[in-house]
Amino acid sequence: MSHMNEIVQATSDTNEIVQATSNTNEIVIRIRNLLDDLPPTPSDRILLRVPNYLRRVKNEAYEPAIISIGPYHRGKDHLAAMEEHKFRYLKLLKQRDESSIAKYIEALSELNERAKNSYEKRFLEERQPDDFLETMLVDGCFIVELIRKGVAENMKDDDPIFSSEMTLYSLKHDLLLLKNQLPFFILQELFDMTLLPNEESDLVNMIFRFFTMLPGSGYPRREEHNLPKVPIRHLLGLMHDNWLPSPQGVKAYLSKTDQEIQRTNDAKAHIRCVTELHEAGIKLSIDCGLISRKEASKKYDAKDQIRCATELHEAGIKFKRVEAKGCSIFDIKFAKGVLEIPKLTIEDRTESLLRNLIAYEQFWKDDIYHVIDYTKFMDCLINSNKDVELLRRSEIINNWLGDDEVVASMFNRLLDNVRIQKGSFYSEIYIKVNKYCSRKWNLWKAKLRHDYFNGPWALISFLAAVFLLLFTALQAMFSILSYHHS
Repeated sequence: MSHMNEIVQATSDTNEIVQATSNTNEIVIRIRNLLDDLPPTPSDRILLRVPNYLRRVKNEAYEPAIISIGPYHRGKDHLAAMEEHKFRYLKLLKQRDESSIAKYIEALSELNERAKNSYEKRFLEERQPDDFLETMLVDGCFIVELIRKGVAENMKDDDPIFSSEMTLYSLKHDLLLLKNQLPFFILQELFDMTLLPNEESDLVNMIFRFFTMLPGSGYPRREEHNLPKVPIRHLLGLMHDNWLPSPQGVKAYLSKTDQEIQRTNDAKAHIRCVTELHEAGIKLSIDCGLISRKEASKKYDAKDQIRCATELHEAGIKFKRVEAKGCSIFDIKFAKGVLEIPKLTIEDRTESLLRNLIAYEQFWKDDIYHVIDYTKFMDCLINSNKDVELLRRSEIINNWLGDDEVVASMFNRLLDNVRIQKGSFYSEIYIKVNKYCSRKWNLWKAKLRHDYFNGPWALISFLAAVFLLLFTALQAMFSILSYHHS
């Protein structure tokens, strides 16, 4: 009986081993298949969808309102109404160009694989192969024809899109969403194919004239910016990369960034030396000049941080709107107690546009992060509706929303879950403003204004106290004189 149990146990163990081996083989085969199907690393950065940690802050800021461009939003019910207009534009384009649809398809087929590599493969696998090519054709022709109509007055007759300002504005907004894009080389190919002899041939210039919805002016990317040339990835990237600070500001920023990198490298080298000394058994005293990471973080945060607008105003800083011709919205200056800031217009879609530009900088940019730095600077200035009111009275903020509290809330949340780079575009201004506010006279003036001049009743109470003090002093003086005389 005992021998029989041993046989049964041995058989059970063998079955388990066979089962485990079978499961292992299945896992190995599945992983091998996944590795075999893995596409090569694309040479171009793909059109990433906005990650969840940004979308969960405000998902609607990244969602189109009336039109789907590209594969990510294709087929959504609330965007179906615009599909008819896409095919209508394709028909008009075909009639003007007198070309066949097959000609367009043949040209885009040569770019099909390159275009597919611009998107997430796992997302494209959910759709039919021909559906992607059709999307590139229909959406690309719609954008090209829309821009042509937008800059040519004689092409807008009887077009329902251009008869409604709200529809046109919503379209422009949707075309500048990060995950609602087509690769720019698709647009350029369709534009060149459908170009007539007497038509304007500069697509980029036409795009700049069509999208006039940025919240402030900026310098176009020219040679004097001394920035590396980057390929045009899509419409949002084109608008971002040509909405820049002045060349002088960019030069100063890049110079300070290089210095920051050098200081970081020097610090790393210093840390390596200290580590080697420690490994050699040498003890370091607290006077060696090193500071803790926490202290360094505090020092850095203090450098790239300023008080809100009302507190700066209490410290004697004045706010002035910049009105110089050709001024960029990013060109903020501080001198002699005056903070000069270009005008910022805030309306319904400003938050969405800024969020998409910020998301673009997070995943695409490797030179300057001027939109993030500008947003952080404004976030420092704006803590409450009182700060917005002060900037609005200074004509720096043009608030089309009407509610100052909404603007304050917008800036206080724009950078939630956003990674902030070291070496801000405004580091020099942070240092100058903090230095100005740290002067004893300015500190005393700020405290006086905050404690005694923050309202009419506080001012009346202060004046009454001063009057009472003077009256008491005069009474004491007369008493002394009277005693001396007697």
